[in-house]
Amino acid sequence: MNNLTFRILCIILVIFIWVNDKNTQQENSFKETLSKNYILAKQGDIKSMVYLADFYRIGKNTLFYNDIFNTAYGRNLYNSAYWYEQAALKGDAYAQLKIADIYQNGIAVEKNLQNANYWYHQSAIQGEVFAQMQFAKNLEKGIGIKQNYNEAMYWYLQAANQGYSDAIYKIGVIYDDGLWGFPEDDKKALFWLQKIRKDPNDHSGNFTINQDVFHRLLQLENPIDLSSLSPPTHTPKQQFNSNNKIYSSDYYGHSEDPTAQCWDGSYSYSLGRRGVCSHHGGVKYWF
Repeated sequence: MNNLTFRILCIILVIFIWVNDKNTQQENSFKETLSKNYILAKQGDIKSMVYLADFYRIGKNTLFYNDIFNTAYGRNLYNSAYWYEQAALKGDAYAQLKIADIYQNGIAVEKNLQNANYWYHQSAIQGEVFAQMQFAKNLEKGIGIKQNYNEAMYWYLQAANQGYSDAIYKIGVIYDDGLWGFPEDDKKALFWLQKIRKDPNDHSGNFTINQDVFHRLLQLENPIDLSSLSPPTHTPKQQFNSNNKIYSSDYYGHSEDPTAQCWDGSYSYSLGRRGVCSHHGGVKYWF
């Protein structure tokens, strides 16, 4: 072994010893903090329970254990679920949301939608906006609970009143299209959809004004007085051919006669207004 090779090996050995020592120090520090919180959690301290739950869910990055290799130190999803549920039983809204998500998605525990909806409801009652949104979605779609549009609307309203834009948009569409048995109400639709334009990003930063909202607001803020329009001189359906006929989505259903004419000359049969003529220049006339 020549002198250069020996020096390189020595340097590598020194680096390895230093890194290993640093990693050990980090792990010991985490263990000490974990031990303190474990003792407090066993005594019923909610903050310590949540700390343990978050710790086991995420883990801690060290030199040898990190997210790059998906081996964060101490990560244990089963333990995380246990401590979230303990904190949830103590009434912590954040923990109730987390354990609800765990049951909803079957993370480290058996999927249980009934338990998920129970905890979403408990968290939603305390004002946790993400729980309000998910509970509303489950009620809307009948996920693990009996479908109930009135209850879903209630929780969407709770989330909307906290400024959550996804909920605001949902309510605006319901009133604009007259969904779920609610009558069409242009004033209410305009009230809610204008809120999105004033604040296009909610606190989660996951919503921006899209083309649908833009067109809805355009129609709501610039209503057409149909009484001032001259009646058509002939039946619109006589204008149709195989090249200009647009088929509406199954979501709203189909009309035998056209419900709108687009600016490019094509026609829509949609029973609802959402997205009508969106790829054809917008709506020129409603029938």
